[in-house]
Amino acid sequence: MTFDESFKFRKKGHKMLWLTHPLILVWLITSFAWGVASVLDGKQPITASSQIADFPHVAPSVSSSLDATSFPSNFNTPHSAAQAVFDPRQPTTELPLTIGTSDPTSLGQDDLQDLYAFTFIDIYCGKTATAKRRIYIGTSSHYASSGRIFFPSQNVSDINFVLAPGAGRFFWLPDSYQTPYKDDSGMLLNKTVVVAATENVVVYAYQGCADVDGKQASAFRVHELQRLGTDYWVLTYYGNRPVHLGMVSVEDDTLVTISFNHTDENAGINEKNIMMNKYDTFYLVLPFDATGTRITSNRKISVIVGLTWIALPVGSINTEPFCETLEPTFNWGKSFSVAHFLGSEASNDYIVKLLSTMNNNTVYLKQGSYRSETILQQGQSKELLVTANVTDVLEINSSKDIIVAQIATKGDPAFTNPAMTFIPPHQHGTEKEISFPVFDLAYEGNVTNYLTVWVPPTGQPSDLGLDNILTVDWKILGTDETGWRIFQTSLQTGSHIIRIKSDLRIRGIVFGSATKRSFAHPVA
Repeated sequence: MTFDESFKFRKKGHKMLWLTHPLILVWLITSFAWGVASVLDGKQPITASSQIADFPHVAPSVSSSLDATSFPSNFNTPHSAAQAVFDPRQPTTELPLTIGTSDPTSLGQDDLQDLYAFTFIDIYCGKTATAKRRIYIGTSSHYASSGRIFFPSQNVSDINFVLAPGAGRFFWLPDSYQTPYKDDSGMLLNKTVVVAATENVVVYAYQGCADVDGKQASAFRVHELQRLGTDYWVLTYYGNRPVHLGMVSVEDDTLVTISFNHTDENAGINEKNIMMNKYDTFYLVLPFDATGTRITSNRKISVIVGLTWIALPVGSINTEPFCETLEPTFNWGKSFSVAHFLGSEASNDYIVKLLSTMNNNTVYLKQGSYRSETILQQGQSKELLVTANVTDVLEINSSKDIIVAQIATKGDPAFTNPAMTFIPPHQHGTEKEISFPVFDLAYEGNVTNYLTVWVPPTGQPSDLGLDNILTVDWKILGTDETGWRIFQTSLQTGSHIIRIKSDLRIRGIVFGSATKRSFAHPVA
């Protein structure tokens, strides 16, 4: 029998016959002997995984006006005066060897596809209360979906779900899932949450404190894997609170480069490189305003940013965490408009903070009789406080792409705690129905929830359908000079669907407020 015939025989199921071929036996014996000799000689074969490719240097962004304090003691071990490299392939006691080994298909559900991978940041609930986390999963009205929530390399049970068309459900994460905390800074962790399903779904996340006196709440939309990118810029509010960053890789051999917005004087570091495998979480706490820090990677990643808690105005009693999913640069835009979170009932100030990714970016601000023109360089940001008595729409236009965040401050005792969300640009939105949640602010009374929607000039309130309500009480908050109008209506806690009846591209945000807690997140 020839070798080719022997190989064909093996393919038909005779799996041992090919071992009798003399040439293969010689090869097997030789390979085994070489391996033994290598071990006895103290040598190991070189593998691809033992070599780390260089990643192009990314110039750090323009320094912010806030000085840095010292980095955490375990921030990194300097590789050079200006660079540090963290390599998970060199295990330490802080890096379990099981990282990245979870197989999403191990349960035999071959029809499932991983759609989302993300993490949470830590929130402060005091010495006695614990943090509780929920996930909302919603479907289109055109199809059902089933799937599971799983936690790679963690001792946490999967959560299975089945959703009818147009349905949305809330899922409590088990207490065995614990988010990172400050001492985890600069480490690779097993803190990733993955959602897999048979059909496309939308995912939102919420976290808050469990007891009656807990004052913390935050919510964010999770980006699907196809919407992730490889180039991010950090934008967040600072308020002299440490900034928390969580990065999740969705492929093996992902090299992430963090170019800080300034050099830490004590550590001498302005750049950090991290090697990550699939579904690793890298967690970092920065003791300075990280706005203007750039995060790039050779493969797609998700990035979350926030604060464990903050008081706005500084010194006020009520505090809230901020937690938002960063947008990759291809989702940024040039035209925005902003209104009060509470619309005509505005009893609070709000802050707008924007960031430029490019040099010589001219930014125009218009609100009533107010006019402003500013030229920003790459990595520079601008902040504007809008007081409660100013009800005009704030219009923002720029010559190059920017990202815009809106931050609510504490208002009167009945309304509004700090909350933050990114404002979608006019250039992006959705032309289909949107499934979204309004999370329950547990233990609270006097809860107010608002949906704010931006509609193009040709749109009318009658073009928007909400759930099965025949007539929706849309209030018009204002119109910018390009004709975009801002509509707003109140909502109850639960799952909702907004449907666009005509060929429009709309976008929106949800804001929930109570005496002690508030949250905000985009819906499109």
